[in-house]
Amino acid sequence: MNRDIVVEKDDNGQERINRINYEISALQALRDKLRCKEVWVVGANRYRDPDKDLPADFEERREENYKALKHPLDAEAFITTLKQAMSEGLEKLNAGMPKNPKVALQKKRAVGSEFHLWSPKRSR
Repeated sequence: MNRDIVVEKDDNGQERINRINYEISALQALRDKLRCKEVWVVGANRYRDPDKDLPADFEERREENYKALKHPLDAEAFITTLKQAMSEGLEKLNAGMPKNPKVALQKKRAVGSEFHLWSPKRSR
């Protein structure tokens, strides 16, 4: 981080941090470290280009690789498991939403239909 860009002197000669320049410098440094994988962000692997990260022998060692990933080789089995987890999550959300004190249920009307809308409760 370049100190000359980040630290400035105010009218009284006191050194102050220029917040905008500091944030930009920090983000640029973070970007550089992420690009060369010096910094790791939990969950970031979901957004990588998989072609760049696959081992060259992935196809030959497909079964071993899927086992290491804890995924089935069969796509249908993977999809079934994923659908089940999503259904369970939605059921949990559906059961918990009416009991959530921070959420209000509102009835809305539109032309020819009626629907419910969940929205944050406003404090009064």
